[in-house]
Amino acid sequence: MDRFSKTCLILIVLLLAVIAARPLVAPQPARAAQLYEYQSFSTTGSKMPDDMNLAASKGWEVFAVTYSGPGFGYMVAVRKPKN
Repeated sequence: MDRFSKTCLILIVLLLAVIAARPLVAPQPARAAQLYEYQSFSTTGSKMPDDMNLAASKGWEVFAVTYSGPGFGYMVAVRKPKN
């Protein structure tokens, strides 16, 4: 290999190293701030409407309901925007 080819290869390797190391040196700011506050509560089938209405009156929004099995009832997940 002549001197020109070696210089081009070294230059390519250096530029690729700069591109690869850039996130380590100057990472991008994280945009993972939570927009919502989350909570969950358990309830039975007969009390669920009352519990959901109580949560809604406090500003919570129901986004998931999961059946936990016999004897355990339901798990209700709620959220509301952070102030």
